[in-house]
Amino acid sequence: MKRVVALFGLLRGSRRLVALSALLSLVQAGLVIPIGLLVKHVFDHTIPEHRTGELLRLGGVLAALGLGGAGLALWTRYLVLGATKNAVTDLRMRLLERLHALPAAWSDRHDAALLHATVVQDSERIDVMMADVAALLVPAATLAAAIGSAMIVVNPLLCAILVPVLPVSMAVTRWLGRVLQRRTRRWHRTFDAFSVRTHFALRARSLVRAYGAERTELEAAGSELEGLRDAGRSMAWTGAAYVQANSVIAMVAAAVALVVGGTAVIHGDTTLGSLVSFFALAAFLRGHVNTVVTVVPEVISGAESLERLQSVLRADEPAPYDGTAAPRAALPLVVRDVAFSYDGRTPVLRRANLEIRPGECVAISGPNGAGKSTIARLILGFYRPAEGQLLAGDAPYTDLDVAALRMRFALVAQDELLFHGTIEQNIRYGEPSAGDDRIRAAARRAGADEFIAALPDGYATVVGDEGSLLAGGARQRIAIARALLREPNLLILDEPTTNLDRESAAVVLRMLGAVPPDGAILVISHDPAVIAAADRVYRIGDGVTSEEPGHAAVAGVEKRFVPTP
Repeated sequence: MKRVVALFGLLRGSRRLVALSALLSLVQAGLVIPIGLLVKHVFDHTIPEHRTGELLRLGGVLAALGLGGAGLALWTRYLVLGATKNAVTDLRMRLLERLHALPAAWSDRHDAALLHATVVQDSERIDVMMADVAALLVPAATLAAAIGSAMIVVNPLLCAILVPVLPVSMAVTRWLGRVLQRRTRRWHRTFDAFSVRTHFALRARSLVRAYGAERTELEAAGSELEGLRDAGRSMAWTGAAYVQANSVIAMVAAAVALVVGGTAVIHGDTTLGSLVSFFALAAFLRGHVNTVVTVVPEVISGAESLERLQSVLRADEPAPYDGTAAPRAALPLVVRDVAFSYDGRTPVLRRANLEIRPGECVAISGPNGAGKSTIARLILGFYRPAEGQLLAGDAPYTDLDVAALRMRFALVAQDELLFHGTIEQNIRYGEPSAGDDRIRAAARRAGADEFIAALPDGYATVVGDEGSLLAGGARQRIAIARALLREPNLLILDEPTTNLDRESAAVVLRMLGAVPPDGAILVISHDPAVIAAADRVYRIGDGVTSEEPGHAAVAGVEKRFVPTP
């Protein structure tokens, strides 16, 4: 029942369309009773009494009623499709909004490929299911009820005889429905495994080939595909059995009605017209019941998908910060006595202290896994420390709208993501209104303009999935240009020279020595030249940071601005 309520809850934004389509279904259903009565009249009076003219008129009326019913059905389908498509669009938007709103800690615990399969494929199943429910099941059920009413009017005796069939049909339907639900759930699980495997095959092509793991991957995929095959066959066969069981029950009921009704006609207890009309209506009823029965397996599958999507929408993990104050300044930025652990047990930082003032470049150095990148994530507000605090412009993060503060920062990660698109689109990402002049200026500052201009398509060059059509250094420079386009108060560079040649690295060094007076750079690096170019250096070890005393920028790096005291 909860799933039914949740299903119809999706249509809350299209109540008028749903109400109008329901009204049209009732009107369409209302046409059934006169059709049954007219057929009865034709066989009881018009034909036996040789009224040819009346037969022609009644035939025209029956045809008009049929045409009117078809027109109402098409109109209803049009309205229903509008309502269901709106509902699914709203559902997908809410899912995306929820995924963007959930904190990084929640995302860390969930498989991205599985989430992709859930959001994309389950929402598509719900789209198909809702369209069938609203456009087929509901009208068919409404018409079936109307036809049943008409059959009672035409021949109450035969209807009374068929009443015992209902509990048998309901019992069989309920039992097979439960079996189908279990097998549908199993199919969902195996389909998810196949989706995750395919996602990995696409995202990790280079890794698979580099390690010669193609055969291993194919063997694992083969086992999963066999499971998907068996689960799909089991689910489909149960669905077919569900349909056939109801069909057999209907056929047996029709045979009983034929024998009883025929006997009644022979003994004069009812008329031939009444029997013919009853069976004509029964034929209509069977068609609509078959529609209902055929759609039910899709409803069961869609209900499972809806439950999975609801689990994403119900995910209620608090954001790291819930402050609302608008940040007045991003700098100075202070990390004070911070302790942090990703899993709540293994400490990454035990006592981290850091200060970044306007106009300066600050470096963090230390061994791999010491927590350098973690400090950057904490500064960006992706996580909240277990102890200590962060301050921006002397205001604690706990008071601030951290999402608004984050807009004043820019991050260039060690493995920065480029999406499948042009160089221009990748640089402009996050700044959709940026003009060509700003894009090229940012590229020049990042040392990327020259190599981009040398490409056959220039800034219109397609970079490939994750920038696969470009060299690592080119990807890094494009990522730096994207960050610089934001003109951030704080630019965070994580190992910025790892993939760069000497000339490109020199561009980064010059950028580190040209910090604007109202901005700052935080650079995370093992590169001695990068560390030497910083105004101040923090070294991290065993979760503790310490500022290197007496550090001075390396000779040869021109400091265009003097750091503020």
